[in-house]
Amino acid sequence: MALFNGAAKIQDGDISGAWHEASHTYVKASNRQNVVTREFTSAASTTATIMLIIFAVLCMWGLEYLLGERDRPSAMDELLQDGQLVHHQPAIDTLRYVLSWMAVLYNFYPWTVGGVAGRREGSTAQFASWGILACPMFFVLSGFCHSFNKLVENKEEAEEAIDKPRNLFLAAAVRIMVWYPFYVLVLTSLAYYFMSYNAEDWSTYMAQLFLIGGAFLEHNQASYPYLPSSWWFSYLAVYLIMWAPMHSILSQSSNSVVWTMFNMTFIAVFPSLLLEWVFMEDWAPFLLIQYLPSFLFGQALAVWQVRNCMQKKLPSSTATKPVYVMLTAQEIPLPVRFGVSFSIIILGCVLCLVSCYDRIPVFREYWLSFFLKGGLLPVFGMLIGGLACEADPLAKLVARKPWSRVGCLSLSQYMLALPVHIGVEHWTGNTGLSFAFALTLTAASVVGHFVVERPSRAFAKYIARRVNLATEEGKS
Repeated sequence: MALFNGAAKIQDGDISGAWHEASHTYVKASNRQNVVTREFTSAASTTATIMLIIFAVLCMWGLEYLLGERDRPSAMDELLQDGQLVHHQPAIDTLRYVLSWMAVLYNFYPWTVGGVAGRREGSTAQFASWGILACPMFFVLSGFCHSFNKLVENKEEAEEAIDKPRNLFLAAAVRIMVWYPFYVLVLTSLAYYFMSYNAEDWSTYMAQLFLIGGAFLEHNQASYPYLPSSWWFSYLAVYLIMWAPMHSILSQSSNSVVWTMFNMTFIAVFPSLLLEWVFMEDWAPFLLIQYLPSFLFGQALAVWQVRNCMQKKLPSSTATKPVYVMLTAQEIPLPVRFGVSFSIIILGCVLCLVSCYDRIPVFREYWLSFFLKGGLLPVFGMLIGGLACEADPLAKLVARKPWSRVGCLSLSQYMLALPVHIGVEHWTGNTGLSFAFALTLTAASVVGHFVVERPSRAFAKYIARRVNLATEEGKS
């Protein structure tokens, strides 16, 4: 069309008009070529990244093969403690530590929503924006670990009485006490540092102190004393109160009921998001309900894991009590046997193909809401189940001591991130995520684990024993 228009103008003797028509056509063609080039470059980069992720997974498989079997006893030869087989899950500990670093990246790496949505920031910034996924995965992990430990009797017998129905709130309090002293210490330290004379600030501090802030405060807005993701602990406290009744139901139910729970927790994402986008956006009590399926999914996953990937056996010829041991790799269902590799590849593809701040067609809302409220629960299930079984080569690799030993630092690292960041910024003047910050945070996490976290866990066990003693005395 442009060629015909230019020829017509030349025939009419309008040389200037023909020149302008040709210039306009050239500019349009040049712009179109630039758009196509950018799209091709982006597609090529995405494809290359996905291929790199698959290649990295294969390399880690090869590394695990070269390293050979880990130097540890088999499941049947593990040491007994007080007549119980203690199931330690080092690969799960490694996942916790990775998730804590994802949360640190999300909170302290200098990325912006506009830059991530417009693909104007680098790969590290894009990955940092996905650190928010640590929150729903922590909920799944919490539900899974509490139910798994109960099912395989990892807890001491003296701690079991707290799970009776009449001790519902007390049982939740004992579990909360594992991390609550650390939480109070950090929250109060930040309140002292950001000293405020505003009465509203102190009301939000008290709400967070008593673990009710999450039900009233919007978690996407920073509130005094600015502890990152403090709402997460408020939600977890509520879920732990609900844990015992739901565990009792699931542990006594058939596999079909467990699968119904899997389906319901995933399907609930869609009406939940519609309600959020239309009526209840950022309404804190509704957000409490939206994250609940992640916790329930973790509980159901633990029940399914024990039933389908473990069996009861006598650990030795002299033992009188059967204990749970893992099935052989060949007997474990395929989605869990290679669940870690499958889930890493799927998550890698999602992170490469979609930005968490891209808009969903038709609804024009962020994909972030879908991923946070349960859209990735099946992938999380394969990842956690695979790590718990340690049949996947990647699971075996991350379960080795150099990686799993640091898993115990995840809570203290999560808690101390902001106080350490403030201190490093004052000492060095570096803002954001610097090498000095990462190194100092690691050192502080070690101190926090031994000085605060371990005494808190010991105190929680002491309370459980006292409750058990009081229950036995009441029966007598």
